[in-house]
Amino acid sequence: MSQSSLARDLHRLTSKATVYALGMLMLRGLNFFLLPLYTRILSSEDYGIIAVTTTITMLLTIVLPLGMHNALAKSYHASKTADERAEAIWTHWLSM
Repeated sequence: MSQSSLARDLHRLTSKATVYALGMLMLRGLNFFLLPLYTRILSSEDYGIIAVTTTITMLLTIVLPLGMHNALAKSYHASKTADERAEAIWTHWLSM
């Protein structure tokens, strides 16, 4: 790998990471600015339910896929017929 290729790849990586980080910061900022609205409209119990479901959703988003995207590609290309491919897609979709 040449030096210019490495520099180009590093530049692409940092630009994409920056966009991802800005998106996450904007989402956190939006949640922060909506906090007064939540506290005025929602009761303490409702706000607690939202907090718990948000936490569970974040944890499940990390845990559930567990590499299923890569497994889908392998199963899809290992299938010989269209029916087997459809079954592989359906099974992976259900498990994700």
